[in-house]
Amino acid sequence: FFGQKNETFGENITNYAHHVRDQDLSLTHTLVNVRKSKSSSPLLKGDDLGLRCVEETGKGIVVKGARVLATLAAISDELLVLPSSATRTDPESINYALGFALPCDTKGLRFLCREGLDLGRSFFDHPLGSRFDESDALVIFDDVLVPWERVFILKDVDLANRHAAETGAGGHIRSQVIVKNIAKSQFILGLAALMTETLGTSETPHIQALASELVVTHELMKACVTASVENATMNDWGLITPDSTPLTAARATFAKGYPRAMEILQLLGSSSLMAIPTEADFETEMGGFLENYLGTDTLNGKQRTQLFRMAWDVACSSFGGRQGLYEKFFTGDPHRTASAIYSRYDKNEAKDSVLAILEATTAKVK
Repeated sequence: FFGQKNETFGENITNYAHHVRDQDLSLTHTLVNVRKSKSSSPLLKGDDLGLRCVEETGKGIVVKGARVLATLAAISDELLVLPSSATRTDPESINYALGFALPCDTKGLRFLCREGLDLGRSFFDHPLGSRFDESDALVIFDDVLVPWERVFILKDVDLANRHAAETGAGGHIRSQVIVKNIAKSQFILGLAALMTETLGTSETPHIQALASELVVTHELMKACVTASVENATMNDWGLITPDSTPLTAARATFAKGYPRAMEILQLLGSSSLMAIPTEADFETEMGGFLENYLGTDTLNGKQRTQLFRMAWDVACSSFGGRQGLYEKFFTGDPHRTASAIYSRYDKNEAKDSVLAILEATTAKVK
C-alpha cells in the first residue's frame, strides 16, 4: 500500500516492521494535531501549530509542530506518526499528510508528560494506580530531521486518507481495542460481584438491576468480537481483516458504558467507599478496632478494606478518573464518531425492508 506511488516508502515501512519485531521495541504513537481553537475546522489546515513538513533535504525531511496524545511515551523506544483515521487531511494541506517513525531520543523531539498518578503508596492502598499508570504526553517536534529510510507517507493526501481502511489497520486496531474492553468489563463485573457479596446486597433487586448493566456491556463486547471474526475477509494485501462494523458499534457503546460502570461501582459501594483505611492504619492501635468494625460475613476487616480500595482506584481515584476520561475520548470526539458511524453505515438493506412492506401494502390496497 505505502509503495503504490513510491516503492521506497513501501520498503521503508516493511523494513521498519521487521526492525520493531526483531528488536522487540515498545512504541508510542500520536495522531491529533494541536490547534489554537476547537472552533476552527477539524481538517488538518495549517495554523503553524500542527505537525507538518517544513523542508526536504538530502538526509530526510524536517518536521515541525505539536501533536497529542502519546500514551506510554515516557518509557517507549520509538514514536510512530501516522495520519489520523478520524480526521481526513485537507487536499490543500499536503504538508500535513505525513507518516514516519523515530527513536524517542531523536534530537529536537520533546515530550511533555502529564503529572504521574502513582502517589508512591503501597499496592494495598492503590492497587492499580501504583502499578499501571500509562502516562500521556504532548509531543513537540522542534525542527526534527526524519531520515528518508524512516519516511512512509510524504505529502500524499490520498494515501493519508486511505491508509487506515485499506491496509486493514483500522479493523485490527478496533479489534485490539474491543479485546481490551472485554478484559476491562470482565474485571469490573467481578469487582462488582465481590462488592455486593461482601455487603450482603447481591440478592437485592435494585442492586441486581444495576449490576446487570455490567453483564450486558461485557457480553456485548464479546459478541461484537465474535461477529467481527465470523465476518472477517481477506483484504487486497493478503491479510485477514476483522469486520469493522460490529467493532465500531462496540467501541461507541463502551465509550458510554465505561463511565457508567464507574458510576455503578460508586452506587454499589456507596458509603463504604467514603472513609477507607490505609494499610498502615492496620498496623496501629486502631488495627483491632478496624478488624472488629469493618469485618463482614465473607471478609475480615483488612480483606474488605483491600477490596474497596481496589474499587476506589477504579471508580474514584485520580487514576480511575483518567481511565474514564480515556475511554470517553481516546477514539475521538464522541459526537463526530457517532456521526461517522451513521453516515458510513450501509442502510440500504434496512430501507429495502421498509419499502418492501410499503409496496406490498400498496399492492394489496389496489
